[in-house]
Amino acid sequence: MTGWLFDLDGVVYTGQAEIPGAGAALNELAAHSPIAFVTN
Repeated sequence: MTGWLFDLDGVVYTGQAEIPGAGAALNELAAHSPIAFVTN
């Protein structure tokens, strides 16, 4: 999974390469705060 992860606190995480475990990490983050993920 590659792209940009934004959380609603204004933090932006960028990933230009495959992110190991990204799906699980996003699910974990989503369980605790609203997030949006935009793929490139």
